[in-house]
Amino acid sequence: MGDNLALVERILNETEVQVYTLDTKETIVLKLKDYEVEDLKDSIENEETIIIGYDRENKTIDRSIKEF
Repeated sequence: MGDNLALVERILNETEVQVYTLDTKETIVLKLKDYEVEDLKDSIENEETIIIGYDRENKTIDRSIKEF
């Protein structure tokens, strides 16, 4: 459990977010599509904790994981 999951720390720009990986315990930058970043903004503004799946090799969000 926890493989390829990351805690969103902050939005860097329209297509990148900084995350803390739960499996490797490191901070990395993931590339997202602009609409995905927009979706995250509301949750971050409401101070919600956001955990997303990510593709370690491509440093992108794993779109196959829908929600937790």
